[in-house]
Amino acid sequence: MPIKYIVLTILNSAITISGQILWKMAVIKTAGYTYKLLINPYIISGIMAYGLSTALWLYILSKIPLSTAYAFTSTAYAFSLFAGYYIFHETITPYKIIGTVFILTGVVFFAKV
Repeated sequence: MPIKYIVLTILNSAITISGQILWKMAVIKTAGYTYKLLINPYIISGIMAYGLSTALWLYILSKIPLSTAYAFTSTAYAFSLFAGYYIFHETITPYKIIGTVFILTGVVFFAKV
């Protein structure tokens, strides 16, 4: 598979996680789940990130097989692990690290096929 599509698929995962990060920030800043979330700039930005991610995903799907593309979305687990740690000060346990390594190893094996 051309490196271009690997990079684009990993970028797509990063954009998707960016949307999730924005939504998490909205919930934190709004102090919970209320109707105010509908007008929160973080929610709106997250929706825009998802729109961009969807447009990129459709392009990726037009170029490579679904099973290959979807395997690379697993990189989102690694992005979310680091985002949780650096942005939200979540704990990273050895089990999370081992699990993430297994996931990323699987992605590498899948890319070789």
